[in-house]
Amino acid sequence: MALSISVIIPTVAGSNTIQDLIIHLTTSDMGLPPGDYEIIAVVDGGPPFTFPSEVNGIPITITANQRYRGAAGARNTGALLAKGEYLLFLDDDTFPSESALGKIVRDLRQLGPKAAIGITKNQLIYDREYVEKIKKSLVGHFFLNEHKKLYFHTLYPAPATFLCSTAMAMHRSIFFSVGGFKEIPPQRWRRVGLYIGAEDIELSHRLLQEGIQLFFAGGIQFISRERNLLTPKVAFHRRFIEGFGKRILWEQLNEPAHVRFALSRDFPLLHKLLRSKYGLVLGYIAWFFHNVFDLLFRLTHGRLAWHHPLLLGMYAFEYAGIRFAEHKISEGILNQQQWITCADMDTNLSFCDN
Repeated sequence: MALSISVIIPTVAGSNTIQDLIIHLTTSDMGLPPGDYEIIAVVDGGPPFTFPSEVNGIPITITANQRYRGAAGARNTGALLAKGEYLLFLDDDTFPSESALGKIVRDLRQLGPKAAIGITKNQLIYDREYVEKIKKSLVGHFFLNEHKKLYFHTLYPAPATFLCSTAMAMHRSIFFSVGGFKEIPPQRWRRVGLYIGAEDIELSHRLLQEGIQLFFAGGIQFISRERNLLTPKVAFHRRFIEGFGKRILWEQLNEPAHVRFALSRDFPLLHKLLRSKYGLVLGYIAWFFHNVFDLLFRLTHGRLAWHHPLLLGMYAFEYAGIRFAEHKISEGILNQQQWITCADMDTNLSFCDN
């Protein structure tokens, strides 16, 4: 009998959450019989770790991409190995609540063959230990305040225009029919490995173009246990990747890569400077002043919380990511895109025979 669902988890060598997540998925009541789902973890660009091939009757596959391909490439690798009717892509630090797999399968069957379910990052609940650590810093204080404003929960599947690959599920044939996640070769920026972000937005766009309805998952909690402690460096690096991904997607979706800079209307010269090649210099200056205000935040036990330097730095790094993407586009990076084709997969799938 075919499995109902395959849980595909991209990860990196040395992740401190992946094994805990597998244990969670194999020792908690996920709402399905043990023999009805499998777990596939794909280490991107590193050796696979050792783990039993079965726990409590649940098959477990640990594999690896020999070369770095990013999270999109790791998800595609896992999908090609999957045996389930449905695929659930799950980040290696995102823990679904009990009965989650059973509910996802039931909802997808009720919604019909042309539906996909997932979450927005605003649906995440952050692990209490993680919250206690980051709330002591100014960047953590800002992040938690923004998350509190935007937190979203629904008891039942709600219509959506995009889904986050943090937790995204659909019928196996739908994923393959649109070509899976698009991949772009990894880049290096100032000795830092860089992969395209927002590949889930691009996939959501293709799903909608193919007439697939998207829904935010309802009645399930997704608890995030972030692998990396949030620091200004992490925040700025993520914002750079966001800008890089936006600019790449601009070419894919034929729409501008907007940057929502709150002060652009009141300070047009500042906005112009951020967009220029000197914008990153302003970003590093803002980073310095953020560190000063972070110290004041800690000394005053959170009573003085001024976020403007942090915001300015984030915008500066986002614009830098956009400029870096434009440079790579001019070098022909879009000509190197890859995605899943019928030659990669089981040719018994009906859409490959058309």
